[in-house]
Amino acid sequence: MFYYLLIGILTGIFIGYNLGFKTGKARGIKMGLSSAPLFFLEKSLERGYCVVCSKLVSDLSTLSISEEPKHETSLYPEDE
Repeated sequence: MFYYLLIGILTGIFIGYNLGFKTGKARGIKMGLSSAPLFFLEKSLERGYCVVCSKLVSDLSTLSISEEPKHETSLYPEDE
């Protein structure tokens, strides 16, 4: 009788863990996909150019835009 109870408890814990992990992973992917575009736009504006219109931002406080686009391969040159 004790073994059935122990197996039942361990099975319940295992099923609960797996369901929670799957739900959390799906929720994390959904949140990441919704926030990633804003993150990359923010990083590109900090670097001085707009990824939407490919123009330089000379001063972020006034948001004046110059005509020469600045293209780089990575938003994180310090990681290279």
